[in-house]
Amino acid sequence: MKNQKKTKKAILAFSGGLDTSFCALYLAKKGYEVVTLTVDTGGFTQKEIEQISKQSKLVGATKHYFIDGKIELYKKLQGEDKNALRELLQKQKDYLQKNSGNWQSTNFSRGRALKLLQEAEL
Repeated sequence: MKNQKKTKKAILAFSGGLDTSFCALYLAKKGYEVVTLTVDTGGFTQKEIEQISKQSKLVGATKHYFIDGKIELYKKLQGEDKNALRELLQKQKDYLQKNSGNWQSTNFSRGRALKLLQEAEL
């Protein structure tokens, strides 16, 4: 039986920005197998999702996970404070209206936000 060297693994919460990119590179240099993870709690466009995944590969991560956490977050907020959920969704709606002439566009994240807003009957 071969004596296999165990590789240390690090799971890194990853935004794709300078700080987390540096952390991924640093951990890889220290001998870790780096796995990156991004939890989407709202606001990412499809292009941003693709850029984060690409950046993860560029800094040497062996795998990148992108988890959709919006529904879980909104359900938790709704259970804890319905007014907080309505305020959060209203801010999302205002942002979408301000930053895209038609906030009900077919853009992936805007479409998801619209569905959440409709479910909340806001």
